[in-house]
Amino acid sequence: MAKSVLEVVIQAQDKASGKINKVNKSVKTMGSSSKKAGSSLAGMGAKALGAVAALSGLVVGMKKVVGLAMEQEKAEVRLAGVVKATGGAAGLTTKQLYDMAAAFQKTTSMGDEMVMGGQAILLTFKNIRGEAFERTMKSALDMAAVMGTDVKAAALQLGKALNDPKTGLTMLTRVGIVFTDEQKKVILALQETGDIAGAQGVILAELESQMGGVAEALGDTFGGSVQKAGAAMGDLGEQVGFFLAPALRILADATVVAAEETGNFFSTLSNARDGIQASVQAEIALDKAVRDGAISR
Repeated sequence: MAKSVLEVVIQAQDKASGKINKVNKSVKTMGSSSKKAGSSLAGMGAKALGAVAALSGLVVGMKKVVGLAMEQEKAEVRLAGVVKATGGAAGLTTKQLYDMAAAFQKTTSMGDEMVMGGQAILLTFKNIRGEAFERTMKSALDMAAVMGTDVKAAALQLGKALNDPKTGLTMLTRVGIVFTDEQKKVILALQETGDIAGAQGVILAELESQMGGVAEALGDTFGGSVQKAGAAMGDLGEQVGFFLAPALRILADATVVAAEETGNFFSTLSNARDGIQASVQAEIALDKAVRDGAISR
């Protein structure tokens, strides 16, 4: 009898152990599944955050390249506009001016948009033509580099000086450009005989002897190299911006139309509202008049 009881107890323990082991395995499986689910959710969250970051970066990048393209376009259109307005008095085509600006960007630390800004100002002085124009622009870059001024300001100053050499001598002397008495006599004599180009040549030669090559020297420094690299990357960004421009222009035009139509809709809605309000007020006034016995329906 004792043996039977013992066997029953042993069998019961075996069955219980088996069930307990199954429960333990189930718990372990659930724990593993939970970890996997947690890892999956974490991975999905990381991917979502990565997608958002990538999209944000793309938007910022597009805004940057589009902005670069817009600035380049404005500089080119402004320059082309001045060439047209002056009737091409400088004797240079728009393409030649663009190429000149690009060349200066490669040899100095000044971007082509900056150069084109100076060119646009210099073009307004119609007595500065051909070779003298390019030499004057180069001197403007050198002057800006030496004196730490804006390229446009330097171009304006040299434009005034070279357009009328007689008064220009005094202007340049005030900013530290020194001419000998002999040079002054030659410059004045050339201008009196109508040889403006000859007088400009004497002035430019003296400018080049005092500060020529400074802009290029600065472009060869470490800082200049970094600026030139930045300008080259900017040009690449401009090309990307110009590539995207047609599609973005269509979107911009569609946005303008949508905004105008939405405005018209609200204007119509406002008029309808005012009409309804006036009608309601008229009806209220009529009812009051009827109640007061002033009129009868």
